[in-house]
Amino acid sequence: MHPIKLQSAAEQIAAHLCKEISRGSLSGSIPGAKNIAAELGVNHKTVATAVGILEAKGFLVSHPSRRRRSIVIPESTPMSALRIAILDYDPPARIERSQIGLLHLLRESGHDPFYTAKTLTELQMDTRRIASLVKQVEADAWIICSAPREISEWFAEQDIAVFALFGARRGILIAGVGPDYVPALQCALRRLVELGHHRIVTLIDGGRAKLGSGHTEHAILDEMEKQGLQTGPYNLPSWENSREGFRQCLDSLFKHTPPSALLIEEPTHLFATLQFCGERGLRVPQDVSLVCFENPPSFALGKPAISNLHWDYHPMARRITRWANNVARGKEDQRQTRIKVEFIEGGSIGPAQ
Repeated sequence: MHPIKLQSAAEQIAAHLCKEISRGSLSGSIPGAKNIAAELGVNHKTVATAVGILEAKGFLVSHPSRRRRSIVIPESTPMSALRIAILDYDPPARIERSQIGLLHLLRESGHDPFYTAKTLTELQMDTRRIASLVKQVEADAWIICSAPREISEWFAEQDIAVFALFGARRGILIAGVGPDYVPALQCALRRLVELGHHRIVTLIDGGRAKLGSGHTEHAILDEMEKQGLQTGPYNLPSWENSREGFRQCLDSLFKHTPPSALLIEEPTHLFATLQFCGERGLRVPQDVSLVCFENPPSFALGKPAISNLHWDYHPMARRITRWANNVARGKEDQRQTRIKVEFIEGGSIGPAQ
């Protein structure tokens, strides 16, 4: 049998404080020994000894000009595996190739990512329902996908590690990553105007497509106005976020003043639009030009080639994995990253008729 090493009271307190630092519960600077002693119900001299142990292990750094020591995480600190809950936007998103790649990369790093039982759309974007879900799920960290501002702000206010994949992030203290669509959209809009298009409609997810509701939406309308086009609800319609709701939106758009060009956020909505055009006898691009915000592999099989906004998902997955590793080591990480996007002109746009 191996001999048992009994820890002193100071060593036990040092181990407790080390765990709190690694979890992120303690950061910045270490509280005073008397404050810690009062909270833990022990002698402050024992706490002072424990703090000395932490400093010897490299978890604390003294500063001549400051009374309190700064907390640091040594690079040699082993990384603990995280249970990472992924709150996706809707069920179809879970089978996307990018999501599968993210799960694989996180698992390669030793973490345990999993999807929550319900998605944001199934929870009706209700923060009360989301709060109930968060209480029920055992997770060390959360990834929220394509969340609107209200939900991102709610998560940022909670005492949990959270990462925003896509969705609203600007001005919110939350780690995040997403494509920077604006420059590519501006390029696409300028090209459409060059081709004579004046009735340009952007189809962004119905729940978010309120006139000027987000940074991307503002940028689209601003660029259209710079190009001398009038803007209004027609250019950024909203609809019920369902198959029937999207179909009703298309019916309404093409009933009286049909658009000559459509910018479509989701590939699923683009395929639904192609089906709609086929039923109506509308030709692409002769009768209507199409641009998609994404470029899934299925586009390669189509003719004409779909004009799209191209960006690489791999840097996004690597950024999320670095965030997870930082959280696992107890390092604060609220950095937001934007991925470069390029407008790729294909055969689905042409001169306005």
